[in-house]
Amino acid sequence: MDIARFVAPETFRTEVDDLIGYLKSSPTVPGVDEILTPGEPEMRIEAERRKAGIFVEDQTWGEIAEILKEFKLDVPPAA
Repeated sequence: MDIARFVAPETFRTEVDDLIGYLKSSPTVPGVDEILTPGEPEMRIEAERRKAGIFVEDQTWGEIAEILKEFKLDVPPAA
């Protein structure tokens, strides 16, 4: 959707930022520490995985390593 056909993009971004700020400043219910916006949990997971890597089970890693060997490719060490 072309937002510019409805409103100036800068205005739209400002309004969305204001809405997110309002939502995040809302009181939480017991047992909820923080209000997250759509996509925020995924962005956090991505950042963590870029930093620490992605967990691969030993059996799966073994299968990947076998395929790499079959194609005469280097097998990186498992973390």
